[in-house]
Amino acid sequence: MSRNSSILLVGVFCLVALIFGNVFWQMFNQGNDEAFEKIKKETDANLAKKQIAAATSPASGAPAALGASTNTVPENNPSESEAAQSLPPKNTDPQVKELEKTPDSTIEKPKDGTEDWKTYTDEKNKFEFKYPSDAQVVHGGDLVRVSQNNKTWKFRVYSDEDKLDLQSWYSKEFSEKERKNCTLTESTLKVGSYETKYVNPNSGQTECEKAGYYSISSTKERVIRAELGDETMDNVNKILKTFIFQ
Repeated sequence: MSRNSSILLVGVFCLVALIFGNVFWQMFNQGNDEAFEKIKKETDANLAKKQIAAATSPASGAPAALGASTNTVPENNPSESEAAQSLPPKNTDPQVKELEKTPDSTIEKPKDGTEDWKTYTDEKNKFEFKYPSDAQVVHGGDLVRVSQNNKTWKFRVYSDEDKLDLQSWYSKEFSEKERKNCTLTESTLKVGSYETKYVNPNSGQTECEKAGYYSISSTKERVIRAELGDETMDNVNKILKTFIFQ
């Protein structure tokens, strides 16, 4: 046999061996896959039987859904169903639900006795306040007079162009002569929600030209001075607590 024939014969043999080997390997893998699938099905079936047995056993207390955990719960811990029963029932009354959705702006606010009062608005100086229906308000220039029960008090409006704080504005607005015999102190009179100070005489024997209660706007652009006259602080306070700088 020639050398070329021998080489050809060996090549044919290797090709045949490769084909048979590939076929055998595929058959072997297929057998393993079928065996594995069979084992998996048997395992799943056994697991399902155990879960059904555990769920329907008397120890469980009630049939449980398939796939639920089979761990036991200590007797001193309530089950989820018992915990749900202990919660207060949800209110399904449509009227109650409607009230729960009511915005804060529509909730009735506590009454302060000014509900039936009138409102005075000063367009020029940009402020407003409420006053009793039996009171009279007279406005002339930067001076406003309020009269009620034969008693009158007034307040005057000033500008604060430099936007100073109340004490600095007071020192700049009035001369040393005008501030003579006067003391600037904290005030007990409430003018809206604004900072308020009281300018009073140093003593009962001296006269303070600029005495009164001073309040400054939040933007520090305007100041008002309230002079009680013969009206009581309590009555003036009821009106001035409604005061608003616009």
